[in-house]
Amino acid sequence: MGAFFMIKRNSRSFEFKLSCVKQMSEHYRSAKSLGKEFGIAYSLFETWYRIYEHHGASGLLPRTP
Repeated sequence: MGAFFMIKRNSRSFEFKLSCVKQMSEHYRSAKSLGKEFGIAYSLFETWYRIYEHHGASGLLPRTP
């Protein structure tokens, strides 16, 4: 039987997410260039951007359990 390990995810602040999304929308930065700059998978920036498009800035706020 295999072991189950919980992986702690690094959560980014609301301000950081919003700043990145604004760089993508207002300054035409690509998700890939931001990913390289911050050492984060570019797909995460794309996800934040999609959330921002559909739910606005409030969608980037941390979820409370």
